[in-house]
Amino acid sequence: MRCAKHSLYRLCCAFFSPKKVSHLQTTRIYNGKTMPTLETSSKKLHVIRTAINLFTTYGFHTTGVDLIVKKSEIPKATLYNYFHSKE
Repeated sequence: MRCAKHSLYRLCCAFFSPKKVSHLQTTRIYNGKTMPTLETSSKKLHVIRTAINLFTTYGFHTTGVDLIVKKSEIPKATLYNYFHSKE
């Protein structure tokens, strides 16, 4: 079961591509060059985990954005700040 959940998590992360990354970037130095790294907020991770649980329970096509917003207990605008869409 763990492998199925892990692969579902990876699939979900592919669908949920970040919309805004400039405010989440920090810099690290690697080989004398500055490298940006992304930090994901806890609210965004909560939305992703909730979406994975809903996709597992109801399926991807029957789970709507409204259901994800309702179960995550966030405003719909916040979801669209983090992600372009469900896909």
